Amino acid sequence: MNKGTMKSNFFHLLICFSICVNGFIAPSSNRVPQLADKGASTASIPHSLVSTSLSAESADVSKIRSTTKRARDLVRCLIEEDKCYVSESGARKFADACGANVIIADCFFPQPFNGKSEALDYMMERVGQRKGKGNIRIDKISDGDRACGFAWTWVCGEEEGLRGTTFIELNDSGEIQYLQEIPEPIFKPGDLTQQLLKTITQGFEPKPPAPYEKRRPTRACEVAKYLFVDLNNAEPTEATNELMTFFD
Repeated sequence: MNKGTMKSNFFHLLICFSICVNGFIAPSSNRVPQLADKGASTASIPHSLVSTSLSAESADVSKIRSTTKRARDLVRCLIEEDKCYVSESGARKFADACGANVIIADCFFPQPFNGKSEALDYMMERVGQRKGKGNIRIDKISDGDRACGFAWTWVCGEEEGLRGTTFIELNDSGEIQYLQEIPEPIFKPGDLTQQLLKTITQGFEPKPPAPYEKRRPTRACEVAKYLFVDLNNAEPTEATNELMTFFD
């Protein structure tokens, strides 16, 4: 396994751990969401678009469900074919593909969006800010029927922008019941921060490695605890070798 693959696998495992720890965000209807995206447009969405009936695209959604029964395929259909992030019609198709009690948790917003109506508001706001400025490219996607995760990059022509990971879960009717989007931080520490950290930690004596018991947990939360807690204080080389046994 090369370093690039190891880094990519570790990044996605870290995202899964974040989802395991944070879990679902409690629904709330009292909020004024503000998107912290860099360079976002301040143009507002016409009220007529937001208030458009969600049943207008019901025939298209029925067609999607009749031909797309898996979470993986539904994601590709909505993003790559319907352009749900950059077109009003695609945004409405996304909302129609959601269940009545859908929860959308986007880390750029202080509170989640609850229900089909707020799902439409959420996607319409994304369209208003990014229409004509590229589209999301799916880089990797898991093979799932009831749920799947995918890593994405926002692209405009040959330029690449924000990246992130999104998790989607379907209900028994094949509708989206939960979506969690975790974009990468917009602002990242630069060279000065790196130099500062080196100065602060200069002469620091690392703690001696702590013993641990090798295990093979099977539940996601137990795997995350074992890799990020039990192995955290182990001898670095040994801990890395043990971590890599969990990858194919």
